Amino acid sequence: AEAAEAARAEAEAAERADRAVAERRPLQAAVAEGEEAAAEGRVARAALASELELADSHLEEAHRAAQAWCSQACSLGAQLGPLPGKLSALEAALAAEQRRSAQLSSS
Repeated sequence: AEAAEAARAEAEAAERADRAVAERRPLQAAVAEGEEAAAEGRVARAALASELELADSHLEEAHRAAQAWCSQACSLGAQLGPLPGKLSALEAALAAEQRRSAQLSSS
């Protein structure tokens, strides 16, 4: 009788162990999926950081180019001095446009 009881207890223990293993499988799969998603997230974050660094580099280049262009334009303007005729007409047109803009914004 004791041997039968021990065998039954052993069978029940084995059944509980099998159920525990079966219950752990979905959890293990979920953990694996989570780890995979985290790895994909790290790759995406690294790619975005690289793109941001490249965009920042392009912005710095554009800023330097704009500064150089502005410096050249100022230098050329200083060399040319006032341009009578065309410049006067442009200044008059600019002043008229500024007056129109001021009138429109005040109304």
